[in-house]
Amino acid sequence: MLDFPQTRAVSTISTFHGEGNHYLYNSTQFGSPALDGSGIQVQVYLADGSPGSGEIVRFTLPSESASFNTRPGPQYYDVVADGNGVATMNAGLATSSMLGSFTLTVSSGSAAAYIGPVVVTNPNDLGWFIYDAYPGFYVSIGDILSRQIIALHTRRANGSDANGYSLRYEITNSGTNAAFSNGSTINDPISDGGAVTPTADIVIGGAQGSFTIKVYEQNYNYSNRATFTFYVTVKDLITPTALSAVGGNGQSAWVSTSFAQNLIARVTNVIGSPLAGKTVVFTSPVLTSPSCSFGGVNTYSTTTDANGYAYSPLPLANSLVGTYGVTATCGGLTANFTLTNSIDTTPILHHDPLLYSVY
Repeated sequence: MLDFPQTRAVSTISTFHGEGNHYLYNSTQFGSPALDGSGIQVQVYLADGSPGSGEIVRFTLPSESASFNTRPGPQYYDVVADGNGVATMNAGLATSSMLGSFTLTVSSGSAAAYIGPVVVTNPNDLGWFIYDAYPGFYVSIGDILSRQIIALHTRRANGSDANGYSLRYEITNSGTNAAFSNGSTINDPISDGGAVTPTADIVIGGAQGSFTIKVYEQNYNYSNRATFTFYVTVKDLITPTALSAVGGNGQSAWVSTSFAQNLIARVTNVIGSPLAGKTVVFTSPVLTSPSCSFGGVNTYSTTTDANGYAYSPLPLANSLVGTYGVTATCGGLTANFTLTNSIDTTPILHHDPLLYSVY
């Protein structure tokens, strides 16, 4: 309750401008308006829904965190709402030496609203981390996660490079037995020129699952300290899970001639990434039925390239007419192709010299 009279009952206070987080340095004087570029604005409404024009609105700061500059050390700032019921807090304020966050309370009569949090930091504190890509990725069981992949850049709260800060990388929520190469789940590098890189790679265990890598400043008890989190999912990315017919399917050729296209199969893993160096075997029916050959035999073995593709030689149709299937296999996976051997039905014109006479 305010210690001044209210002539009408204020029912609701809503934030009109300046809601959300605000950031200030500790032990600093801030001019008007201290919060947000054009001041904090709220709108008050009476019980009947009409604007609370002329109502007195009080903005209150917690005593241990900051004070308004309107007079020595006050914790509150009173504003009269305008004709639309809008009250603007555009006063300057001074922060104490304390670090942390606080909430600005707005009240009028028995109604109240809250602005914030207002986060108070030291300008030389670690302000934030920078990473140039999405911080979530897949790794394979038994893999090595290079320390370079999780390197960060750091900034002080005042925007300058955070050099010489003692930081910590901590592996958490790991059911995959992931750890740094020294066996620990913690690694403590020091930022250099604003850059920070762990001093060891991460060894991924033999179980699928997920874990996080949290990065933060060591020995810092401020609850709103800067942190960064990587999200790592561990899968079996080595074993093929899909084999697809991606080229040469559905084509036809005259008997005893070569088809126009190679047969192409692709091998991928559980997340759809291509797998290189996997053996793929192309097999056509026995040559006593409509079929094709690969260099004179009905079976051809090859390995996938860097993009997961396996290519057969150009298939050669045998002399029998018909449609048939060719398979590509990789382990227990199969992809199917359909080919057709056909007869050239183009009419052949013969020249008979007896039909012509010379006069």
